Amino acid sequence: MADHPKRRCAAALVAALALGPQATWAEDQPAAVGRLSTQKGDALGGFCTGVLVAPDLVMTAGHCLPSPLKSGMLTYRFDPGYGHGPTVGGYDGQVFINMPYRPEGPLKLENDIAFLKLDQPVPDTVATPLQIHAEKVPKTTVFWGYDGRRPERGPVPRTCRLQAEFPMGVPTIVGLSCKAVGGNSGAPVLVRVGTQWQVAAVLVARTEGKMGSLAVVPPTELPNILLLSDQ
Repeated sequence: MADHPKRRCAAALVAALALGPQATWAEDQPAAVGRLSTQKGDALGGFCTGVLVAPDLVMTAGHCLPSPLKSGMLTYRFDPGYGHGPTVGGYDGQVFINMPYRPEGPLKLENDIAFLKLDQPVPDTVATPLQIHAEKVPKTTVFWGYDGRRPERGPVPRTCRLQAEFPMGVPTIVGLSCKAVGGNSGAPVLVRVGTQWQVAAVLVARTEGKMGSLAVVPPTELPNILLLSDQ
């Protein structure tokens, strides 16, 4: 069968549509998304991902921030926008703020969000904090997460399809199609609102099968709680 010009154009358009969003997202990583690393003395520890939600407040998975009584002399460093553009340096923090407790459902992950209070605020010229999404998690989202096996590299954007809600209707946990790896914990699941990214959920676990990951949906009253905690 002859290769018709219209058929070639259609194929090219499909390829462009398939690659276009990923290429755009790769260039569109918000500087508020950064690498969260631990350090004890001179030794580096594990890595997670975090997102700036206030000039001096990083939201991440709760299991990335053990309680101060168990952390010993651990120091946490947040590198906003690490691996994407010029290196701007890190910001240290040792104070943790836990999310207000919610009754646990069958997955027992509802409270796996915590906040790192930085020793100094991140200037607007370095990174602008992201807002919490006020509505339901949409069918399609994206996240950038750092790979614990290659922490020196920038994060790769992943497109996520909503697979499940726990519980249905007003979920505290969502199941996503995107596959997670070690180091992705704490990555913000983002939704595009106009020209801005907003945080719809926080990635906390990887799974097998149709659902590649699980994410915690922040409570709707969280922005007000964060304002009160900053006073």
